[in-house]
Amino acid sequence: MDTMAFSGTVRVEQVMGLPVSVDVRTMLPSRELSPVLDDAFAWLGWVDATFDATRPDSAIGRLAAGRLAVDDCAPEVTEVLERCAELRAATGGYFDEGAGGALDPTLYVRGWA
Repeated sequence: MDTMAFSGTVRVEQVMGLPVSVDVRTMLPSRELSPVLDDAFAWLGWVDATFDATRPDSAIGRLAAGRLAVDDCAPEVTEVLERCAELRAATGGYFDEGAGGALDPTLYVRGWA
């Protein structure tokens, strides 16, 4: 039986106030894997900057303050807000991105991202 050696790469970064760890086992050399992880964490950074309800400069922060219209947001924001509305309806309001008194889809976004 042949066995192949897989090397591992682990990266941990803070995203949305939580440590996010990625552990990849692959035959790719780390120099090829590093840009892929860079892209993944860049996406998560964009998600954090876009959806963080505590940041007044985020799309969600500006929407909540009335300084931005949904039509002016990235398509991902519309997608998330539509899904939150579907979940609110499906759960009879038990899931509510505005339950705290302000728009905050963070719980959905953490799983979606």
